[in-house]
Amino acid sequence: KESKESKEEFDAAILDFTDMPVTGFFSIDFYRSLKALLAPHGALIQNMGSSGTELREDFGLHAEVFDAVYPVRAFIPDYHSPYILAWSTQQLDPLRVDWDLWARRRIETRYYSRELHESLFVPALDVAQQLGLDV
Repeated sequence: KESKESKEEFDAAILDFTDMPVTGFFSIDFYRSLKALLAPHGALIQNMGSSGTELREDFGLHAEVFDAVYPVRAFIPDYHSPYILAWSTQQLDPLRVDWDLWARRRIETRYYSRELHESLFVPALDVAQQLGLDV
């Protein structure tokens, strides 16, 4: 209810909830409320899991609310790999990165690189099928 009254917009919302499934909590109304908090270029990033019917259902809820939903592969030692995150947005293209900005700011990473970036958005065939993506 509070999100409907808020005029503040956010660039990102990160939903990190690993104790799935929580029946009834994640719903179309819940995701619409989150979407209302985001700027048009904003994104919701949510950890989804590694497998199971909940993965497809949760990904489908994002797809019903947002114009674009990208699966993101993550390799997390404590979870089965690949671990899937959902990157949901109205306008933001996660494949368009200002790498010159990274260079100017001297952003250094240990596990992430420019060369790795695009591949993170390409799920394995079995995962793409599980998510209901066209393959």
